[in-house]
Amino acid sequence: MMGGAYLQTLLRFTCLAAVVASAMLLLHRLLRRLRCRDETAAGYAFVLPWLVGLVTFSLLPMLWSLYLSFTRYGVLSQPQWVRGQNYAAILSGDPIFLTAAVNTAAFAALSVVLGITASLMAALLLSLNARGMGLWRVVYYVPSVIPAVSTALLWRWIFVPEGGLANGLLAAAGLPRPGWFHDPRWVIPAFVIMSLQGACGNNMVIFLARLRGIDAQLYEAGVMDGAGVWARFRHITLPQLSPVVFYHLVTGLVGGLLLFTQPMFIRAPGRSGLFYVPYLYRTGWEELRMGYACALSWVLFAALAVLTALVVLTSRRWVSYEASDVQALEPSRALAPRGIRRGLWHAAVLAGALVMLVPLLWMVSTSLKQPNDLFAIPPKLLSWPLKPQNYVDAWRAAPFWRFLFNTLFVAVLATAGQTLSAALTAYGFARFRFPARRALFGVLLGTLLLPGIVLIVPVFLLWRAFGLVGTFDPLVLGSLLGGGALQVFILRQFFRTLPRELEEAARLDGASHARVFFRMILPLSWPAVLVVVLITFQGHWNDFLGPLLYLNREAHYTMTIGLRYFEGKFMGEAPKWHWMMAVTTLMAIPTVLIFLIAQRSFFQGAARTRPRGPTA
Repeated sequence: MMGGAYLQTLLRFTCLAAVVASAMLLLHRLLRRLRCRDETAAGYAFVLPWLVGLVTFSLLPMLWSLYLSFTRYGVLSQPQWVRGQNYAAILSGDPIFLTAAVNTAAFAALSVVLGITASLMAALLLSLNARGMGLWRVVYYVPSVIPAVSTALLWRWIFVPEGGLANGLLAAAGLPRPGWFHDPRWVIPAFVIMSLQGACGNNMVIFLARLRGIDAQLYEAGVMDGAGVWARFRHITLPQLSPVVFYHLVTGLVGGLLLFTQPMFIRAPGRSGLFYVPYLYRTGWEELRMGYACALSWVLFAALAVLTALVVLTSRRWVSYEASDVQALEPSRALAPRGIRRGLWHAAVLAGALVMLVPLLWMVSTSLKQPNDLFAIPPKLLSWPLKPQNYVDAWRAAPFWRFLFNTLFVAVLATAGQTLSAALTAYGFARFRFPARRALFGVLLGTLLLPGIVLIVPVFLLWRAFGLVGTFDPLVLGSLLGGGALQVFILRQFFRTLPRELEEAARLDGASHARVFFRMILPLSWPAVLVVVLITFQGHWNDFLGPLLYLNREAHYTMTIGLRYFEGKFMGEAPKWHWMMAVTTLMAIPTVLIFLIAQRSFFQGAARTRPRGPTA
């Protein structure tokens, strides 16, 4: 039965890939017959998958969602037109909406400011040349590849008021011990602290790429003019980093306002832990008020649009794109700390590494503890003898082999489809000039700011109309149509660095555009392709919302849904933290291993795909 489900999804995936390839070829031939230039025909052919995906999964669902937001719709009945009643109820008489909106806004503001500050400090520490610096960068980045589900359970355990690591350390230092997720006053700060570990690593990589691209001669000139460390940072480093700060500010606001996975695994008293997207999910899928859920999504979209517009308008005053095109991959020796400063620098790097690694070490140590030592005061880092049997017991408590295979099946297929689709689209935008190219690329970048929550109701209804809810298809098939705006942008930036002479020579020898792309461009672009593969695989491996919406049978569950199912099996009992940390550790291992194996190429690819300005 299950084998048939995998086979059906794989067959549909293969058929859709063949249809997309055939459509690209037919479009190119049709445009050539209409006497369009070869470059124009090839450009439209390569971006065709994205165009189809844009219309099918963005534009049409947006219009359908907007219509539903003015109706009373419960899925089981026909939509009833109620004009603006949903919006009036939201903005005037919904106390739950107000609480969720305030909590979400507070979290987004704090997490963005602290996340950018922490990641910039980490990037500055790790941007200098020193022995073993590559290892330190890996240490700082590894926590960001931990799945969000694992992160939520880990920090829920760290913040246990009695026996948790955080309060144990505070008690040892003689400081007050907060209630964290059990105290309404500390719920938002606890979520913010939890978010910093992942945000710091992701943001740090982009900051590092830009720092390593600043012309060292600027710093040397500053030293010669007598500028101190602070003056060089204020007048050289910050202006050069301002485009990256702008990027992190916008994407951080979007990510903060769309917080979903962590609150679904963390119970807080009352409504202190209620966030906007979980409230929207509960309204649409648990209460079956799809029209009201669509209205909630459009209110969120309007708020994001206003905030983004304000950031863009004010960015003219503080964002500088007058960056050097010189990639100074070897920073100036004038920046290297010396004497006492060098010792302080080493101490700061080590302290930051401990902050990043201690939660992960606590996760692993808990997974090996005896049950009686879980809530020991003061907390024990290790329990002797170690109990690796926890992994076996936890794995047997639920069908995790099935969950693991389902996750790998979805993640591998979706990553393959999304990477190929993104590469085709990126090549079309990077190498061919065709009418409306800049406008279409602007639309593509605009979709980075389009919250997917606006589309989840109509897209869900679309897959439901096809009869595919309850299968793996909704998690896989869409990956062949577009590839994702971030992935397209990364690959386009890299393709633009490749010399055109190679392609021109191949074309003179009679090679087709497809042959040039697959035989020449992709092999030369493996660092950027690897970055895209890592980002995409991590996203699908960690995905919680998609499987939650579309997989309604235990046999189809992925690891993220399986972990929630596993937790629910012991509802009403004392939390089995040693088992939960064992499963959490096992879920984190694949993404960490993949990153460790490919980390050198990952950092190289990230450096070569850095933003170069507004017209990049």
